[in-house]
Amino acid sequence: MMREPTSVAQALRWHNKALSDKALHLPIEVDFEAPQCGWFVTRACRGGPWVPAKIWIEQEVCPDTGELLSDEAMRCEINGKLRDTYEAWIWLCSEPIDEARYAYLIARKDYAEAYAPNEPAANPFNRIDWLAVPTPTFEDRP
Repeated sequence: MMREPTSVAQALRWHNKALSDKALHLPIEVDFEAPQCGWFVTRACRGGPWVPAKIWIEQEVCPDTGELLSDEAMRCEINGKLRDTYEAWIWLCSEPIDEARYAYLIARKDYAEAYAPNEPAANPFNRIDWLAVPTPTFEDRP
């Protein structure tokens, strides 16, 4: 008997429904003990910036037969760091986002860490002090 891996469509079924429900302002149905795959946002600390998160299924699949070689495992990454999937799920399940927003948040984080160390995205564990954020100026624009 061949063990088949979970397909991408099956893995993202809950996530797609959650995005649809959120767009229609309907409550998202959640089983808090069963993490689901998808892309999410959360905050690393209270008052901090939004950071990207994702949950996925790690699969070891035979390239010749497509059969699972070992058990599937749920994995979670928040702001580029691996986290416990079951612990993080409680915080992530209410904030699903689409893949495009996830990619934007990753790019913003990478840019801030490399070129703008004072930006909130570069310091997600620091609360944003809105009174200290400089007002943008447009004087340097051509």
